[in-house]
Amino acid sequence: MATREPCERSGGGLWFSGYASFEAALSRLAGDARLRQELGACDRSYVERFFRWPGLIRRYAEFMTLLAERARS
Repeated sequence: MATREPCERSGGGLWFSGYASFEAALSRLAGDARLRQELGACDRSYVERFFRWPGLIRRYAEFMTLLAERARS
C-alpha cells in the first residue's frame, strides 16, 4: 500500500487499501480532534527530522562518511 509506509514511519497517519478503509479512516479523522492533533504533531516532527535542510544535510553527510569508510576498507 502506497500510504502505509509513510504513515508507519511518521506515526502520523492512517493508511487505507481501498475505498472502504479510506472512508473509515476519513470518518475517524473527521470525528476525533485529538487524533488529528496527535497525527499532525507526529507529521510535523517527521518532516522536521527528515525533510528540512538540517536533517537532509545530516543524512547526506552520514551517507558520504559511510561511503568513504567503505572505500578505505
